[in-house]
Amino acid sequence: MSKLAHSQQLPKREADIFKKLMKDYDKKDYRKAIKFADQILKKYPSHGETLAMKGLATYFVLPVGEYKTAAYDLVKKVGTSYSDDELQKNCF
Repeated sequence: MSKLAHSQQLPKREADIFKKLMKDYDKKDYRKAIKFADQILKKYPSHGETLAMKGLATYFVLPVGEYKTAAYDLVKKVGTSYSDDELQKNCF
C-alpha cells in the first residue's frame, strides 16, 4: 500500500514534479511527461493522478497496436485503487 493511501496530496517536491508533468502533457511532450510520472511513481507507486496521467501520455507515445494494453492497464489500475478519483473517471 502506498504512503498516500489515505490522502492524494503529494509532498511539495513531488507536487512540483507533477506540475512539470502536466505542463509537458499540455505541450504534447508526452515522453518527458512519462519521465516525470516515473519519478513520482518510484516513491508513490499507487498515486492515482500520476498513474492516470502516465496512462494518457503513454496512449499518445506508443504505436497504435500497442497503446491499448499499456495505456489502458495504467488507467485501469487507477480505477481499482481510486474509484472516486475525478481524474480517473474522466479517463474512462
